[in-house]
Amino acid sequence: MKTTIAIIALAAAAAGGFYLGSLRGVESEDSPMLRKFELLSDIDVFQFTGENLTPAQADINKILLDLREAFVSEFYGETNIFFELEEVKNYLCRVYFKCSVVQNTEKIFSCLINTCSYRHGASGCHSGAIGVNYAIENDRIRKIEFAELFRSDAEKNAFLRRALAVIKSREGELWVDPEKISDAELSSLETIVQFVLTKDKLTIMFPPYTIACGACGILTFEEPYQEK
Repeated sequence: MKTTIAIIALAAAAAGGFYLGSLRGVESEDSPMLRKFELLSDIDVFQFTGENLTPAQADINKILLDLREAFVSEFYGETNIFFELEEVKNYLCRVYFKCSVVQNTEKIFSCLINTCSYRHGASGCHSGAIGVNYAIENDRIRKIEFAELFRSDAEKNAFLRRALAVIKSREGELWVDPEKISDAELSSLETIVQFVLTKDKLTIMFPPYTIACGACGILTFEEPYQEK
């Protein structure tokens, strides 16, 4: 679902205010006072469809829609910034939100959401990843926590250290040292890491600015696993 919202603002010098309309296709060169705000969105949200959805499917649908709303809604507030910064002539925001289901069985639903956003100015483009993982039990859903994928904290920490070591060998440099990182620091990382579950492997993702500079983007590690 691609959406473009365009607001044209023409400063009224005599009244000292703005004229708002849905005018489109007007080149900014027509008037030195013409200003334009645009919000471009490319949204793809997975939804179970049909007339007889199970309670679990209905709950997952709502969770994904709520995540979309939480991510996109803040960009509508950018219109306020547009009017506060009168020196900004053309204010463009882009948002991208795409769901990819990696496992959908009677027992597990796992979905990866890739996001990307751009705000006007020097803030640049920012990408992100959200892992949505639920166990389905008696037609109800239960969120799968990262820690429960391991038999013990020691096993979990060993996995994270292994992941960091592989990512460091690939990227060359990280903000954390896989050999020196403490268990407490790993516990902090655990609250940040995102993950998805295919039928035979676990994939984890570290968002930008968590273990390396933002230019490195989303850093991933995957490892095959066996069901307990």
